[in-house]
Parts: sequence; structure tokens; C-alpha cells
Amino acid sequence: MGNDMPADKWIQKFLAHLAVDRGASVYTQRNYKQALADYNAALALAPNHATSLYVRGVIRRKLGDTSGGDADIRAAGKIDPEIAESFAPYGLTQGN
Repeated sequence: MGNDMPADKWIQKFLAHLAVDRGASVYTQRNYKQALADYNAALALAPNHATSLYVRGVIRRKLGDTSGGDADIRAAGKIDPEIAESFAPYGLTQGN
């Protein structure tokens, strides 16, 4: 495969990326429930993925789960302290 990652880990990482990509796509279509499901799937495969945690937090807040969203955003910030700033140019912030 061209790297030292075991095949099962490579497949798991690939599937997580697919879920993130689909989640991002349906998010832009304002299909927040499907986006949430996709980010949940990504996090089941890669639980410490800061981007997935942050975006899931934003989605949870949009769907009315403020405490769950805030918890995800805090968890993402612990992994990547600059995560909020990296999404600010796209308008994807915890307040919207």
C-alpha cells in the first residue's frame, strides 16, 4: 500500500474520511440530521478527529443540543487549540 499502516487501519481511516466528506456535503445542503449521522460515523472510526468533533459540535448546536455541541467543541479544542480559528473563514463557528 506504500506505507507502514496495517490494511485494517488504512481502511478504517479511509472510511472515516468518506464519512467526513459526505457530512460536509450534506451540511452545505442544510441537511443537518444526515450530516450529524455522518460525523457520528466518522467519530466512531476516529474518535479523536478534531475536525469531526468540532463540526459535529456546530451541527449539534444548530439542532438544539447546545450542551452536547459545546462538549464536542471543547473536546476538539483540547486536541487542536486553533480549530475554531481554522473554520472561522468558512463561517463555521460555534455561534451559528
